[in-house]
Amino acid sequence: MLGLAKEIETKQEVKGIIDSLQFYFKQIAPDGIAGLEAKLNHAGRGGEIYIAYEKKELFVKLLDKYSLYESAQKIFAYLLAKVEHEFNFAVHPQVTYCDVLQINQLISAKIVEPIVAECGVGPLDVNHNVAMGMVYWLAEQCFVRWH
Repeated sequence: MLGLAKEIETKQEVKGIIDSLQFYFKQIAPDGIAGLEAKLNHAGRGGEIYIAYEKKELFVKLLDKYSLYESAQKIFAYLLAKVEHEFNFAVHPQVTYCDVLQINQLISAKIVEPIVAECGVGPLDVNHNVAMGMVYWLAEQCFVRWH
C-alpha cells in the first residue's frame, strides 16, 4: 500500500493494464449462464440483484479510479485472485449443502472479512461493500457462480 500511496503522490501513472488484472476482464460463461442478473436468478438469489449491482458498481468505480497506478493494478489482481480462489474452493463446493444464509456467512468469513482486514485502510480503503462488490463483479465476469 505504501507503493501505491507514493505513486499517487508523485502522479506516477501507467498506460496499460498488467496481465494478471487483464485476465479478469474476459467474460466466458462455460455453463451458458452469462451476466450477474442471470447468475443470481438461476441460483434463486434474484432478490439481491439491485444491491448486487450497487456493490459491484462501488468496486468498478474504485477499480477505475486507481487503474492508472501499477501498484493498484497489482493489488486488485491479487484481491480478485484471492476472491476467485476462496469462492471456488471454499464457498462453491458448499452451495448444494447449505442455505443462502450459510453461503453468505461463508462468503463473509472466507472473503469479505479477510479482504477488509487486509485493505480496509490506506489509499484503497476497501470496505465490506466494496469487497462484496468484487464477488459480484467476478460473477458478472463468469469467474464465480452460486449454482
